[in-house]
Amino acid sequence: MRNPVLDGVQYIGDPHLGRQFSNISPEKQAWFSERQWETLREFFDNQTMPIVIVGDLFDKFTVSDAIKARLLDLLSKTKGEHEIYILMGNHDSSKNTALVSSFDLVKSVVDSWDLPHLYMLKEPMAMLHDQRKLLIPWSATKTAIEMFLDCSASLKHTPDTIVCHLDRLSYGDHESRNMIPFEQLEYHKVSKVINGHEHTPYQGFYGSISYHGTGSMLPYSHAEDPEGTWFRTLTVEQANQADVADLTDKFIRITGDDFSNLDQAKLIGALTVSYKKVESVSDEPEFKVESRSTAAIIKEVAAQLGTPDHIRDKVISELLEQQTDA
Repeated sequence: MRNPVLDGVQYIGDPHLGRQFSNISPEKQAWFSERQWETLREFFDNQTMPIVIVGDLFDKFTVSDAIKARLLDLLSKTKGEHEIYILMGNHDSSKNTALVSSFDLVKSVVDSWDLPHLYMLKEPMAMLHDQRKLLIPWSATKTAIEMFLDCSASLKHTPDTIVCHLDRLSYGDHESRNMIPFEQLEYHKVSKVINGHEHTPYQGFYGSISYHGTGSMLPYSHAEDPEGTWFRTLTVEQANQADVADLTDKFIRITGDDFSNLDQAKLIGALTVSYKKVESVSDEPEFKVESRSTAAIIKEVAAQLGTPDHIRDKVISELLEQQTDA
């Protein structure tokens, strides 16, 4: 479930404020950006319990002054009856610790307010109302287990719940600093992990640990939106039979081998319309490899398999590094 409530805490998935989409008009981009702000404002206005934003507050390391100012205005109007914690995510961070991010700038202002309910976290911290819940942000310099042990040592009770913005899956890097350390956490009697970072919600078990992925605050691609809330994939026949209202203010992808019979009038209100050529249908995905870049092929395969964007980009990045080293 996206943006779940668990154990009396409202978790908000990665907001990615400042997210820009390609092939979209400025007016429609502005419309979708307003949906982001509206969603976040509704969480704050209706707050009845602690809130944790699980990382990637911003879409990029630096965003415009207008976005920072609007966020500060929104935060300044929060009620203060319950805490709000905002974890730093990988999009908010850099391996170059000398650089100053938009997250850093907003945090410096929030910290200067000295409000007892607002916390922007670059270091781990236990939740005030429940010291057994430990918040662990993304870090370019420390591993998750290092942050867990350092912070736990100063607490009366060992945390049983970890809230974080970390990698759940391994990419072959055995020295990954940002993996959820399930084995070590299980050894220290942690029973629950709540994680951001991946944009599609998930849940499961690792041994005795139950884990929950919050997803992103809103879906930001077709792969992240299996329910079709914002991103819908339709055949030509399905699009022609759909009500215009069901296609308005949506990211629409049309699949098929012939688009000549598509009723374009039905799509007039869509945020974007993309087309995916499908020449045959089978039980197994069919990938047509043409004379294109390796990165383009990986992106197409990832889209067909529904692979999360950050996993796709990690594979492409590592491949390019290998090619550079060769």
